[in-house]
Amino acid sequence: MSDSESDDDFHDAEEVLPPSDEVVTKLTGEIGNDGPAVAEVQHCLDLVLNNKFREAEVILQSRANDSVYHALGYGTILFIQAMMTFEHEDIQKGMDALKHAAKVAGKRRKKEGVVGTMAKFMRGGGLQGFTTEQLHAEVCYAEALLLRALLMFIKDDGMVSFIKGGMQIRSAYNTYKALYALLLKAKEAAANEGRDECGLDAHFTSAIDLGIGGFNLFISLLPAKLLKLLEFIGFGGDRDLGFQLLDGASASGALRSPLADLILLAFHTVVTFVLNCEGQADLEHAKLILDKQLARHPTGALFLYFAGRINHTTGKLPAAVERYGRSIEVQQEWVQLHHLCYWELMWCHAFQMHWEQSAEFAQMLFDDSRWSKATYLYIKGSVLLMLPAAERTRLAKANKNNEVTACMKTVPSLKQKFAGKSIPIEKFVIRKTRKYFSQKEFLMLPALEVVYIWNGFSVMGNLLRPVLEVVEAALVEAQNNPKRHENAADDLCLGYLLKGTIHRQLGDKDAAHAALQHVFDREKEIKLDHWVAPFAHVELAQLLAEYDDPEGAKTQLKKAKDEYKHYSLENRCHFRIHNLFVELKETGRLKRSNSFDAADLLEEADHLSQDLLESDPDDGDLGGHAESAV
Repeated sequence: MSDSESDDDFHDAEEVLPPSDEVVTKLTGEIGNDGPAVAEVQHCLDLVLNNKFREAEVILQSRANDSVYHALGYGTILFIQAMMTFEHEDIQKGMDALKHAAKVAGKRRKKEGVVGTMAKFMRGGGLQGFTTEQLHAEVCYAEALLLRALLMFIKDDGMVSFIKGGMQIRSAYNTYKALYALLLKAKEAAANEGRDECGLDAHFTSAIDLGIGGFNLFISLLPAKLLKLLEFIGFGGDRDLGFQLLDGASASGALRSPLADLILLAFHTVVTFVLNCEGQADLEHAKLILDKQLARHPTGALFLYFAGRINHTTGKLPAAVERYGRSIEVQQEWVQLHHLCYWELMWCHAFQMHWEQSAEFAQMLFDDSRWSKATYLYIKGSVLLMLPAAERTRLAKANKNNEVTACMKTVPSLKQKFAGKSIPIEKFVIRKTRKYFSQKEFLMLPALEVVYIWNGFSVMGNLLRPVLEVVEAALVEAQNNPKRHENAADDLCLGYLLKGTIHRQLGDKDAAHAALQHVFDREKEIKLDHWVAPFAHVELAQLLAEYDDPEGAKTQLKKAKDEYKHYSLENRCHFRIHNLFVELKETGRLKRSNSFDAADLLEEADHLSQDLLESDPDDGDLGGHAESAV
């Protein structure tokens, strides 16, 4: 890591100068509920939500030297840009601006900091030791530290940067925890004195709710081996508390209220579906939040995107396509927001088996987005491979090349790393390209395989019936041509996994169970796609849970967790295992003692530490036994 990234050597964002000592001391009292700094930053947030990104950026930058909230707001906008572009220059600008924001906030913090002051406070010292400015400086400092650490992860793929970023996140979290303890004590004191208000303004209290709530909500989604390890070192993972605090921040009407709404919308409409824990999504609550924000920002591109997601996840694909298209139309300043919609439109067309249209959006993503070009190009090749042979021949003649083969050849050269590790989905698709060529340019239902991996079947509804016909036809062909290539069992097991999942989604219990049993009967013959068997156990667990057999579901989850190691997409499978356990516990059908025991935790913590210390291994064979745990 270069010296420019040292926390002790702050470098200022472009065109932002360090504040003078006179400026640093003049802002006391400006950060309360009605303070002009907060009011102007709140106006800038409204500009952002109404697609006036550049106008907001100019206002925030103009006062980034003399206002904590302007500096943090400016850094936050650059953070969002960096996360959408993945451009090195944008990441560095965001890190510099957030470092500057942390410096501005740091000059206003109480000397010993909130953590150091908490001991005195807990002994009864009260809030007299803090000015309003110091309290706001503490929470802004924590926010800037957290956002900058996240950018550090994607800027530098070295382990030193990974560890340092983690330490900064823990420092930010400790500050949030101390502030939260302070807030609870202030509320307790107010209640004891018969006061309704604790004396702390809503902008400050909602900032704490946002930070603690966000940490708890997203940490609670992690697999058991990571969740328990993080809880052991001090991070919270209480999902109910996360919802409670974020809902409170949302209802506050304060500066960070729209940010809480965006987090809740993202959780209920995107995160839960991507991580295969859609049972945790509350779409009705998401609709209420969205209606509130669309009333205020009817042409807000972000909220139109979430309107598309709600239609998308409820199987209303034409309405979803219209909302995504509208989100693209209403603004051109941040074209990176278009990429979110391209991604969703790609899936909407794939769900309807409009393969060429899906390939067009995959190509647009490949051309314009830097997130994972290997994934985009593989998806393009896989959806085109679903076309009938005659149609592929026609396209090859029209384009004067075999697009599928061209895509598959290029994918391995696009591999990238994040925090020193290969991206698991990229490792998966690269192995698939090798399999494609080893099998004489053939893959079994490749587009439906990626639809399954991205949990697409859960939102397709009646569209699954024509898809089931395609799967069954492919299975018949595979059974009739057992010597088509040497991986015949892989094809059959994948086909039966897809068939079993579709039957489960359609409510056909016996057919689903029979299809998944075919996977278990032949799993020892699998040569490459070892990930299929543990996922089949998770599908069976979910089937049993849906039909009131929680103990049977637990047995299948334990098999998936304990009997399979080092396969492709292992972390994705563990997310599903963990969150299905959470769902079962919340319905009261599994006792708390059914969670993984201490021996499991110690064993998995040991595996995790080894994974963190090992460099990324070569991908090895096509089976994917080098899957990263990070």
